[in-house]
Amino acid sequence: MPQCGLALLAGCVWTARMQPCEERHLATTEMVSYGTNTDPTLPSLGIDAVYITAYSPLEGRRARMQRRMDRLGLQAQFVTGWDQEQLTDKVVGCMYPSNALFARTARDMNFKLTWMRLGEVSLNMKHAAAYYDAFRCVCAWGGGGCVYGCVCVCIIYKLLNIF
Repeated sequence: MPQCGLALLAGCVWTARMQPCEERHLATTEMVSYGTNTDPTLPSLGIDAVYITAYSPLEGRRARMQRRMDRLGLQAQFVTGWDQEQLTDKVVGCMYPSNALFARTARDMNFKLTWMRLGEVSLNMKHAAAYYDAFRCVCAWGGGGCVYGCVCVCIIYKLLNIF
């Protein structure tokens, strides 16, 4: 599948650079599959998955998203892990060992704060888990490099104008 080539390679390179604790945390992120793809449009465009970050206490938001997925005939992966109440200092220390990049960006853009709030860290972890899941692959570096072993997906938050 040609459109997977770059994603596959990027996934293999990205995985190779991860710290063991990062991969362990991302690989075990709780995700809930919902719905069924009945509309062939997205798969024909090479889009194989939709990820929706979900904060567990906001049950009404998730119910609205599920109704939208039903109406559109789409399946979605709800990223339910890493709510802010689940984060520990050890997890945050592994995933975000330095705040230097955010602090520099915040100062350059005159943000009010130069650190992320716990809810922002939670949302970033959910996004990282979706990216990880999207580009997860099995790499075999003998006889031709990275072998196909992933599901090629795209993150399409605004594409369908459903959020």
